[in-house]
Amino acid sequence: MVPAVSDKLVRQDMPLKPRIFHGRDTLVQELVGLLLDEELPRICILGPGGMGKTSLALAVVQSPSVQAKYNAHNCFWVPCIGATSTSLFLQILCTHLRVTVETSSPLNDILAELKTTVEPRLILLDNFETPWNTLDNTQKDVNNVIQQLDRLPHVAILVTMRGTHLPSNDIVWQSKNLPPTDKDACRRIFSDINPDSKDDPDVDHLLTELGHMPFAVTLMANLGKEG
Repeated sequence: MVPAVSDKLVRQDMPLKPRIFHGRDTLVQELVGLLLDEELPRICILGPGGMGKTSLALAVVQSPSVQAKYNAHNCFWVPCIGATSTSLFLQILCTHLRVTVETSSPLNDILAELKTTVEPRLILLDNFETPWNTLDNTQKDVNNVIQQLDRLPHVAILVTMRGTHLPSNDIVWQSKNLPPTDKDACRRIFSDINPDSKDDPDVDHLLTELGHMPFAVTLMANLGKEG
């Protein structure tokens, strides 16, 4: 019997990068270059929560040159945050790669679909820490999934993941540990959201206390604007 994909799983469109996005231009160009020039792009963006890993990845994938190479139809955003088991991870992959489960092996169906063409494809595994750090000790099964994807030379893989350790020692990753945004970029983010703060001398101290983390800066700017 073929396992059915959960009715609760609905394919979501790839989000747009944030409208207010400062301080990451150099990183965007660096990662875009890897996707364009590397023969086998395997990129992992690491860092703590709130650092803007997903925003950076979306900016990279949605850059005109990346869209031109991979074609928007062949760029897949796979939100992994709900993939709390290997089976859920495979279901989410099937849903977001637009794969119909036809056999008893969702992984084989995924690989068969990806092999139907040699056109360049780009898969963004967002918040990959969830399936990688599952509590049911199935990391080896998740590792097998991404190893199988790694064997497809026309498929580029871009991963965002909390932490400092790369997933799967069996894959040659090009990694980027995402640092906080610089003070000037944080100032621009804050004042773009809350224009009334532009000349406030206390904002720089607040940004320092927030560690220049983009999510925290955005949150506090919105709170200030509402207040």
